[in-house]
Amino acid sequence: MVALTRADQQGMALLMSLVLVLLLSLIGVSSMQSATLQEKLAGSVMRRNQSFQRAEAALRTGEGTVQRGAHRVLGCVGVPPCVPPNDADASWAAAGDGAYRVDSVGRASNAVNLPADTPVTLYRITAVGRVGHSRTVLESIYATFDGKILASQGDGRVETSTGDVMTSVDGAKNTGGNNGRRIMWRQIQ
Repeated sequence: MVALTRADQQGMALLMSLVLVLLLSLIGVSSMQSATLQEKLAGSVMRRNQSFQRAEAALRTGEGTVQRGAHRVLGCVGVPPCVPPNDADASWAAAGDGAYRVDSVGRASNAVNLPADTPVTLYRITAVGRVGHSRTVLESIYATFDGKILASQGDGRVETSTGDVMTSVDGAKNTGGNNGRRIMWRQIQ
């Protein structure tokens, strides 16, 4: 058997140390890349949530202008009719950090989520919110009651001249004017 002397082992400890340092460096670089990726994902989720909140705020502003009757109505145009408008369209109204557009869809008497034979005017409100590269587009169908509001029930319900009892969106006590409510909404983008 050949015995290894101290002179034969010189440099082996250095080689093992370098291999261990290389392995630890690879583990450290991998951990840093993972942390950086998770930070980017968290930032993207935050921007997406903020753009959704801005679009929702713009949508509520648009619905409020329709409820007050202070909106500028644009007719449904395009092929097919009433397609959502593109960003280059100049008919958007600014609302805080977002924008909205109101389109008249027309009159109906059997709208969804409303009592039968209730005459309403329907509006499509499209809202956009942006944060960085994140963009959210929301759309709602808002119905205004064609009958004059006769009385508030005190619990957010109102009685129209057509005899129907409706619940306003915000539970406001209205005694006249143009009352309405959101009957559906969706997220487009």
